[in-house]
Amino acid sequence: MKNTICFLVGFLLAAPAYCQVVAIQNDMRNVITLGLENPLTVAVEKCPSRSISLTTNNGIITGDNGHYLITPKHFGVAMITINKKTWRGLKVIDSMYFRVKRVEVSVTFGGHKGGQMSKEYVCLQIAPVATIEGFPIDAKCTIDSFTVIVKRNDNIIFSKDLHNASGTRIDKETRAFFKTTQDKDKLIITNLTYKDIDGVSIHVPPMEFIITPATYTESDTIVDPITGQEISRKYFEEH
Repeated sequence: MKNTICFLVGFLLAAPAYCQVVAIQNDMRNVITLGLENPLTVAVEKCPSRSISLTTNNGIITGDNGHYLITPKHFGVAMITINKKTWRGLKVIDSMYFRVKRVEVSVTFGGHKGGQMSKEYVCLQIAPVATIEGFPIDAKCTIDSFTVIVKRNDNIIFSKDLHNASGTRIDKETRAFFKTTQDKDKLIITNLTYKDIDGVSIHVPPMEFIITPATYTESDTIVDPITGQEISRKYFEEH
C-alpha cells in the first residue's frame, strides 16, 4: 500500500504529488519565506511521527515528532525530503519542492516613502530604514548605500553618495546642508540598496519629498535605525 504524506503549513489544501495524496495547510501553497522559521507538520500513513525525519537542500530543519521548522537560506527553491528512520538508517519516502520567497521589506525615510516633510523633521533623520514586514519582532535589514539629492526650481543644489557596509547614515555635511534648505525644495533619496537576509543587495525605487516650513516640538524623538537608541531633538541641535 502506498504511503500517504500530509504537509500542514496554514489552511488546508490538497494536491497530488508523485502519485501520493499531499495536504498542504497554507495561505500560499508550497511557498516558504527566506530567513524565517516556517512551520511544517508532517504525517505519514502507518508510520509513527517519531520515526519521521526531514532533510532539505536549502537551509536548516529543526524539530521532531511530526512538527518541524524550516529556515531557508537561499532565494529560489527548497526540496524537502521525508525520511523514515529504520534500523538500517534513513529510508526516503518522498520529497516535495517549496518556492522560497523573499521577506517583504518596507523602506522609508522618516517613516514615509514620499510626500511633504518639514525642514525640521528632515534634519532629525539619521538614515532611511528597511523594516521587515510581518516579522514577530521589529527586525530591520542593513542599508548599504544611497544618494541624497536636493533640488531647487528643478536645479540640483546638493548631491552626495553615502555608503557604509555596517549601515549607512546621514553624515554631518548632509545634515548641515539640510539646515539651509528652503520651502518647496525637493529632497530625493535615490540609488538606495539594502542587504537582504541572504546577503543579496536589493535596489529600492527613489523616494521624493517636498520640504515645507512646518516645525516640530521639543518633545519629538527619533530612533536610530542602527543602534535602536531613541534620540531627542536636542541631540541634533548639538551635532
